[in-house]
Amino acid sequence: MAARPIHQHSSVLNFTPLRLHTLYRRVTSNVLVNVTIGMGDFIQSPKALALLVSCGLTSCFIVYLFLSALQRYKKSLHLCNNWDNCDSIFLYLCIGFIKLSDMKIVLIGAGNLATQLGLALSQTGQQMVQVYSRTAEHASELAAKLGCDFTANIDKITPNADIYIISVKDDAIATLAEKVGRKAGQAIVVHTAGSIAMQVLQPHAQHYGVLYPMQTFSKNKRVDFKPIPCFIEASDEATLATIRTLAESVSQNVVPATSAQRKKLHLAAVLACNFANHCYRLAEKVLEEEQMDFKLFLPLIDETARKVAHLSPKQAQTGPMMRWDTGVMQMQMALLNDERTRQIYQLMAESIHADATSADDTCRRPEA
Repeated sequence: MAARPIHQHSSVLNFTPLRLHTLYRRVTSNVLVNVTIGMGDFIQSPKALALLVSCGLTSCFIVYLFLSALQRYKKSLHLCNNWDNCDSIFLYLCIGFIKLSDMKIVLIGAGNLATQLGLALSQTGQQMVQVYSRTAEHASELAAKLGCDFTANIDKITPNADIYIISVKDDAIATLAEKVGRKAGQAIVVHTAGSIAMQVLQPHAQHYGVLYPMQTFSKNKRVDFKPIPCFIEASDEATLATIRTLAESVSQNVVPATSAQRKKLHLAAVLACNFANHCYRLAEKVLEEEQMDFKLFLPLIDETARKVAHLSPKQAQTGPMMRWDTGVMQMQMALLNDERTRQIYQLMAESIHADATSADDTCRRPEA
């Protein structure tokens, strides 16, 4: 999609820092310059002079150096040939040097993901202005960590934010989005769910999207957000650029994904993470019967996880199910006291053997 000419945008000085930052990204990353730009032309502009006062001479000098570099490398902006637009170009480029910490964020939710995302955003300098949770204790606890206000009344969330992040259980998103939308105005509303389509926000917000960090989170276990894949989607190009900027402030692995792709990603994550963790719990219960410490299994678990970085899961599979060693499997099933666990064992055994004997190996890892 081609970027809109600058003259089609509203007055630059009326945008929030968040929207200005987004427009700067669009101009510098999507648009080519075919006009010769001189610093004197900008300084003669009233808007440019206003920015000189608000941003300072140092920032403007940096912009001048940037513009000079553009000229030297013969890059160009696809703009009208009307010199009235030069001040707008200058404004956009200046805005690029305004820190993203000027964004004001309201966090809707105080659970596992909301807590870890809020902490990560706060650590990068974002302005966390408010936390909402229907449980006042949870809201105040997270707000204290983020150094911001809190509320347990959704009707009392602040209307002065740039972005509202809804991070709650899936079946509460639509209801909360309706109430958040009443306050959002021109701000961006996003949710963080893997299995919920972006369109759930469409009736309630003008600018909306998704920021889904694919990781397992616990409130009291800090995580390093940098390697976590964050899947993003948005209602329009400018909103996507803003959400990408926000995601890139905490993660080095930001990937666009449609709602359909994200649903499959979440399903795969449940199988790889939640199901695997439940198997850890079943193993722990077996060990507890003999008063043995589950930590003895950590080297086995670590090696199993490391192997799939180099081999496909199918290639990495081992054990009696691969060989269909019925003697061992029958003995192990007899040791299980719980009927449900025996059923899980039987189903998993059949699935592992069927996969091992199939010709399908579509997930083979490429050789390094």
